[in-house]
Amino acid sequence: RYLNFFGIAVIFAVAYLFSFNRRAINFRVVGSALAMHFIFALCMLRSSWGHSIVGSIAQAASYLSVFADK
Repeated sequence: RYLNFFGIAVIFAVAYLFSFNRRAINFRVVGSALAMHFIFALCMLRSSWGHSIVGSIAQAASYLSVFADK
């Protein structure tokens, strides 16, 4: 369960280490974007309307893959 958070921290650490201009990184923006991502994911996975939206997207993707096979 906590391995996902460790993976995100490793990705941010690698991005920070390879950054040429580390002072230009706005950690408030990065943190708020990450928080919004988690909130959006919770809404999509824990609500009935989120399940229907994800199901509709999956159905549309499978519908498009039929055209890619032709």
